[in-house]
Amino acid sequence: MRSVSRKINDDILVHIGRNVRHRRWMLGMTQRRLAEGAGIELETLQAFESGRNRVSASKLSEIARLLEMRVAGLFNGFGQDNPDPSAPMRKAPISEQLVRLVAANRSIHVGSWSPGAA
Repeated sequence: MRSVSRKINDDILVHIGRNVRHRRWMLGMTQRRLAEGAGIELETLQAFESGRNRVSASKLSEIARLLEMRVAGLFNGFGQDNPDPSAPMRKAPISEQLVRLVAANRSIHVGSWSPGAA
């Protein structure tokens, strides 16, 4: 049986990994680019984002810098709205929805369309 402190540590790893993945996605950054920038193996980053692996404090700081955020931001929300990090998120944040909308709009080719054309 896992101790309470071990469970909390595991939950924090999953939470931080999700926040890293979310922020990386929001910036349109690939896992490969983030891993190379942080000086870690791609597989290490993949395991970190899924909460199966730890990174050092210095690597965490470098990851936050590459993601253009403070290290503390990676902990945001822990133990608040979604206390069980293994539970699915209830609803995508509006910022994700906005990014998807912008991406969809970029893929529309207007061509010779003009206002008033049917």
